[in-house]
Amino acid sequence: MNILLAALRTDGGTQSRAELNQIVIADYAEAVVNGAQFPPIIVFYDGSQYWLADGFHRVQAAHQAGRESINADVRQGTLRDAMLYSVGANAAHGLRRTNADKRRAVTHLLTDAEWSQWSDREIARRCGVSNNFVSELRRSLSSDDSDTRTYTTKHGTVATMQTANIGQNEPMTADEQQALREAEATIASALSSLAHVAASMRDVQLRMTGLQFEQWAQAEFGMDPRTAHELAGWHPSEPVPTRILDYIIPIEEQPA
Repeated sequence: MNILLAALRTDGGTQSRAELNQIVIADYAEAVVNGAQFPPIIVFYDGSQYWLADGFHRVQAAHQAGRESINADVRQGTLRDAMLYSVGANAAHGLRRTNADKRRAVTHLLTDAEWSQWSDREIARRCGVSNNFVSELRRSLSSDDSDTRTYTTKHGTVATMQTANIGQNEPMTADEQQALREAEATIASALSSLAHVAASMRDVQLRMTGLQFEQWAQAEFGMDPRTAHELAGWHPSEPVPTRILDYIIPIEEQPA
């Protein structure tokens, strides 16, 4: 069936690639204009929302080609169904996944409260990778987590705290505690602002060609093209990429 591009939800964390390939999107868009037929995208419908699970390059290409709708395989399911499907998408077809794509997919499951309880073999099967790949990444995450704790801020963003030295230093003074609270509030507010900017950029990205989007991001935020595309693909449930960390405070300090 055909589904309106405007009806698709792409902001639920179902994009399991490390980043979208703008060259591939441009090639797909040209092919669409020339009449090429692509396999249908995979969408999960929960009764009110259509969650895109597979076909992000094709959707972007359809936008660039000026299309209003796209052929879709619509399945009944929740956002989590779409997320789970997405981690195995392109394992055997479509644009070949990079190692970064595979790590992102496996990390999605290993950092989820429910799916992280699955065996390495089951996660490997779902993501289309080897057991060793999952085992090594799990060990790496466990090592990283030994001295950190993850928590959700009041704005719904995810943050981490280093805990290795807790209890080993002198208690903080009242002024130090106040300064820490203020710093945490500033970071939480900045992350919330960044999430709004990312959502806006995703919306704009879907309505422009790659070059138009890059020119808009440069004029609006002073961002280089790679940073703009990375921010547009970022979701608040994920750690903030290093490349865009430098933009958090400047965005927060912009006048309302």
